[in-house]
Order: sequence, then C-alpha cells, then structure tokens
Amino acid sequence: MRETIWKGIYPVLLGIMMLADAQISNVLRIATKNEVFLNSHLFLIGLILGCFYYSRRYMMSIAIVLGLIFDMYYYGILGINTVSFPLTVMLIYFVFTYIKPSISMIFISLVIFITIMDSSIYIIQLIFNLIQSNTQAFIVRQLGPTMLLNMVFFILLAYPIQKMIKNREYL
Repeated sequence: MRETIWKGIYPVLLGIMMLADAQISNVLRIATKNEVFLNSHLFLIGLILGCFYYSRRYMMSIAIVLGLIFDMYYYGILGINTVSFPLTVMLIYFVFTYIKPSISMIFISLVIFITIMDSSIYIIQLIFNLIQSNTQAFIVRQLGPTMLLNMVFFILLAYPIQKMIKNREYL
C-alpha cells in the first residue's frame, strides 16, 4: 500500500523538483547579472534516487513524460530533454549495476551525470543553432558553476540521502 502511494506521488515530486530547478536557476542567473549560469539539478538528484527504488521501465516512463513536459514548456521544441532524461536514467541503471550505491559514489556519479547531461544538451543546442556560444565559455560560465552549486546541494542533502539508501523500504 505504502509503495503504491509513493509510486503515484513520486512523479509529482519530480515535477516539483523540475520547477524548483528552473526557479532557483533563474534567481541565481538574475543575481549574477547573467555573468554566470548556475543550473540547479535537484531533478537529477531525484532521478538518481528513484532508480534505487523503482523499476527501469517505470523510471524511463517518468523520464520521457517529464522530458516532454520540460521541452514543451521551456524550449518549445520536443526532443532535447525528451531524449536526455531517459538516456540519463539508462546510464544511472548501468552505472549502479556495477557500483554499490553509497553517498560517495552517488556524489561522484552526480558530477559525471551533470557533465554528460549539460554537455549533451549544449551540443544539441549548438547543432540546431539554438544558441551561439563557444566551448570555453560554456565550461567556465555554465558547467563549472553548475557543478559547484549542485555539489553544495548534494552536501546539504547528504544526510537524508544516506538515510534513504540505508533504509530502502522507505519508498
């Protein structure tokens, strides 16, 4: 019963995390006067944690639906996150098939997943001429600061995440 309730609530929580990411990122972008682009990835942290509790099929379905919603709302072009989110979920399952989940491994994987996700989105946007940028500017003004921001978020959330890993029947 409890698992069924969480299974219904989880996509809503991920949707809220996705909206929170956008608001946090916009506030930080305004605060830095568009000099630095800090992208919050609480949604990605939620995806990683969900992969420990739910089936691959369920998480792929959520990733596709939320990717579609994200693309329609923020880009108006379907495909960027509709492809990126499910690929990230597949990679999460692949990595944690071989690596035992621990707080340090999740931290390291978060850094890797952020790099892959943001870089793939950047490359797709360049290919389709949605942005005009150079790689150095992307790394210095977006990827680096985004990494630091999300490392801080992860450190702040480390204790609850550790509890969830140890007590998997929570969800």
